[in-house]
Amino acid sequence: MKVGTPLVLPPALLTEVEGAPDEEHRRGLAAGLPDNVLPLTDAYRHILREKIAEGIRSLREGSLVDGESFMAEIDAELAALERQGH
Repeated sequence: MKVGTPLVLPPALLTEVEGAPDEEHRRGLAAGLPDNVLPLTDAYRHILREKIAEGIRSLREGSLVDGESFMAEIDAELAALERQGH
């Protein structure tokens, strides 16, 4: 893929990506976590959307990060938020 080439996501994938924060919330509730433990404020959703956009930019630039590394980073950020009482 050439740098600067627009990335067009199929509608089904775009819907899935945009719905990821809500799906994570549902999974947390299904796992028995109380609703107030999950930091799904509008600000947190904004952060998630920025991270998704960052991933898409990386894809366009050809500098991808593997999924396990990305999830480890997200898990660490979530743990830090929990320690802060969010």
